[in-house]
Amino acid sequence: MNWKFKPQFEPQETLGLEQALAVANRPFPRPLANILRQRGVQNLEEAKRYLQPTLSQMHDPFLMKDMDKACNRIFAGLAGGERFLIFGDYDVDGTTSVSLLQLFM
Repeated sequence: MNWKFKPQFEPQETLGLEQALAVANRPFPRPLANILRQRGVQNLEEAKRYLQPTLSQMHDPFLMKDMDKACNRIFAGLAGGERFLIFGDYDVDGTTSVSLLQLFM
């Protein structure tokens, strides 16, 4: 197996981003600035868009195959008073999505 590592930036390469993201004399963590740089974020405006995206920046979920069929089935089940089993895994996105679905239903 060949591992592919993301590029590591020198401290001076992330310093500008760290300083731009510092708030109220609290430094922005260098490892987080490095992660942002690895994702192509180079300045404060790009960091704001990445860290606090608007709904218009999100991908359209209906680009996923058969999303319309899935939504129609869920809404039909809700209208018919059917019971649902919500299944998810135990990582952060799994527990979050299960919680959101449970609150919605």
